[in-house]
Amino acid sequence: MREGVLKRIRSCITYGMTVILLVLTVMNAVVSVKADPVPDGWDSTHSKYYAAGKMVTGAKKIEGFWYYFDKDTGEAVKDGFQEIKKKKKTKTCYYDSEGHAVSGEVQIGKYWYYFAPKTYAMTVKDFVKMEDGRTCYFNKKGRRVRGEKKIGKYWYYFDRTTGAMTVSAKIEIPGKDKTCYYDRKGRRRENYRSEGKWYTFNETTGKLKQTVITIDAGHQRNANTSHEPIGPGAGSTKAKVTGGAQGVATRKDEYVLTLEIAKLLQKELESRGFKVKLTRTSHDVNLSNSQRAKKANKANSSAYVILHADADGASSSGAHTICNTSSNPFSGSRYAVNKQLATKVINAYVKATGFRKIGVIERDDLSGLNWSKVPTCFLEMGFLSNPSEDRAMSNAAMQKKMAKGIADGVEAFVRAQKYQK
Repeated sequence: MREGVLKRIRSCITYGMTVILLVLTVMNAVVSVKADPVPDGWDSTHSKYYAAGKMVTGAKKIEGFWYYFDKDTGEAVKDGFQEIKKKKKTKTCYYDSEGHAVSGEVQIGKYWYYFAPKTYAMTVKDFVKMEDGRTCYFNKKGRRVRGEKKIGKYWYYFDRTTGAMTVSAKIEIPGKDKTCYYDRKGRRRENYRSEGKWYTFNETTGKLKQTVITIDAGHQRNANTSHEPIGPGAGSTKAKVTGGAQGVATRKDEYVLTLEIAKLLQKELESRGFKVKLTRTSHDVNLSNSQRAKKANKANSSAYVILHADADGASSSGAHTICNTSSNPFSGSRYAVNKQLATKVINAYVKATGFRKIGVIERDDLSGLNWSKVPTCFLEMGFLSNPSEDRAMSNAAMQKKMAKGIADGVEAFVRAQKYQK
């Protein structure tokens, strides 16, 4: 019996060893078997790409073309946009039906886009100069804009078919019954000069018209001391129009001198292409200061210059301009533009005449400034109480210089108002 037990034990050990050997043999065979290598290149559907036996993901340049392979599936992006993040920068590319990244101007659906030739990045919120000479703008979605568009603080116009920006040309805006002018940078101009004339774009009506400058020859033969409000709706009043001063040497009245200069200034400005209106052309009128300002308003003047001459002591000398303050209840909103006009005029005037420059004075008690709704300034041309300046302002040669200086200042102001705000 003992021999039988030993025999069975030997049989079990032999069987176990056989099984172990078999398992080891199989495991060794499995380990020794290697998978067939995946060939480099495209798969059979031309949608995935392998390199060094691994599926490619992300951006990859293959045979001169850039592709983008989904980072999860490895599928090449086709007929679609792809946002690519690299460090702190992000760009958007588009891949065509073959998976190629596109560049240049491309129509996708009903919109046109532009992709940079070197980076393939979609252009957004920027201008692009095309190879054919067109300049186009692409918005925040990358789409080429058309028609009238405000970009930043300027207005532009882009052809509705080609997207080309209008430059150095007048154009009738389709469907809006208005004509605008765009300068060499494509920006809509408030004022511009063409064929010897100045033109102004009217923001309210949308029309172009010859630029109007209104000149007020201060005072008149007979004063009107009845009162009018100092400004629209004002409780305080002042005389409608006073008599003015008189030259101590020439005995010339201020109202005579101002009209002499106003008429010379009219000719000078007209020779430069402006349309000029005078609030009065004779001495025998009865026009209050508010009525004169209203004439300038009605003409939608690009500048309104009020001419006066000062009077004080015999030693007083020089010229100055006057504008309102920024806190003026009637014209405070026009402070900046009025100050600019006053500054341009006084600088040019003293340069042309050689008179001492007093500068720009700010006041809120002048009806002509308070009633005006257009860019306005007073010019005190010199002192009639100063014998030397009194004689100079009546000298024919000096009067031409005075008119030229004022015109220089007005034109400099108009030229500075380049863009419609």
